[in-house]
Amino acid sequence: MESNLTNIMENNNRHCDSIDDFRNQVYSTAYSLITVLGLVGNGLALVVLIRTYRESSPFHVYMLNLGVSDLLCVMTLPLRVVYYVKKGQWNFGDFLCRVSSYALYVNLYCSIYFMAAMSFTRFLALCSLCRTCGW
Repeated sequence: MESNLTNIMENNNRHCDSIDDFRNQVYSTAYSLITVLGLVGNGLALVVLIRTYRESSPFHVYMLNLGVSDLLCVMTLPLRVVYYVKKGQWNFGDFLCRVSSYALYVNLYCSIYFMAAMSFTRFLALCSLCRTCGW
C-alpha cells in the first residue's frame, strides 16, 4: 500500500514537471512574439501620432498615452522571456525583479484605463450627437 502511494506521488511529480516545461516554452515563445510585434507596432503608432500631433484632440492624446504605456509594458517582457527560458530562475537581482514587475503591471493598468477613457469619451460624443439629432 505504501509503495503504491509512493509510485503515485512520483508519477504526479513527473507530470507536473512536464507541465512546467510546457509552460516555460509557451510563455517564452508568446512573450518573444509579443515583444517583437509590440515594439514594431507601438513604435510605428507613436511615430504617426507624434507627426500628426498638431491635430490635437482628446482622442489623439489618449492614443499617444496608450502607445507610450504599451511600449513601456512591452519593454519589460524580454526579462520575463529570459526568466522562462531559464526555467524559473531569475538572474537579474531582486531590485530589477521588483522594478520590472511593478513597471509591467502599472503600464498594463494604465493601458486599461486609457482604453476605458477613450471609450467613455466616444460614448459622450455619441450621446451628444444623439441629443443634437433629437433621438
